[in-house]
Amino acid sequence: MYKESFRTPLIVRWPGVVKSGSVNSNLTQNIDLAETFLDIAGAPIPGDMQGKSLVPLLKGKTPENWRDSLYYHYYMDKAHGVTPHYGVRTDRYKLICFYKNNEWEFYDLEKDPNEMNNIYSNPEYADKIAELKKELKRLRKSRLASRGYSETLDFPAYPFSSCESCKFTLVLNQEDTPLSASTSQSTGLLYLPETSLSFLLILPIFLHI
Repeated sequence: MYKESFRTPLIVRWPGVVKSGSVNSNLTQNIDLAETFLDIAGAPIPGDMQGKSLVPLLKGKTPENWRDSLYYHYYMDKAHGVTPHYGVRTDRYKLICFYKNNEWEFYDLEKDPNEMNNIYSNPEYADKIAELKKELKRLRKSRLASRGYSETLDFPAYPFSSCESCKFTLVLNQEDTPLSASTSQSTGLLYLPETSLSFLLILPIFLHI
C-alpha cells in the first residue's frame, strides 16, 4: 500500500467530453475501468460489480455519493518480498494491517506524504485510527457481500486488541464450498491503488462501439 506501488496515474483523451488540461483528484481504482467502458458503450452495469463509472468525473462532475475511502488487499505472501496486508486510504490518512505479523502502520499523508513516519502509536491520532478501523471493517464486509459470500468475523467490539482481530475467518460461497482467504478477500480482482488518477489529456483512447 505504499505510495510508490499504490498510486497509478491515468491519462485520458476524449475530445468533446474531457476538458483539455483538466486534473481530477477524486479517489478512484482500477476496478472502476470496466464500469467506465460499459457506461461509455451505453451497456448496463451489473449490480455486483464493485467499481464505479468514471464518466461523471471525466465530464468534470463529482457525484454526491462518490467514495471517500479506498480498500486494498495484497494477499501474496513474499512473492515480491512483501508481507500480506490490507488497509484503507482516505484523502489524508492511510491505515495498513500486516496481519501475518500482527502489525499496524498509520500515516498522515498531509504531514508525511512520503510515508516515512509510522505514527500508529501516537495517542493524538487514536480517534482517527479507531475511525479508520471501523471503515476498514465496513469495506471488507462490503467486498464479500458484493460477490454473494457470507462472512464470519472473529473480533470483539472496537477498538481492536490486535491486528489479527480484524481478519476474516472461514468464508463459504453460496454452494457452501470453502474458499481460501486470498480468493475470498480479493474476490478475484486487482485492487489498484490509489487516489488521484490524473486526467491529463495526452494519450488517445480509441473506442469502437
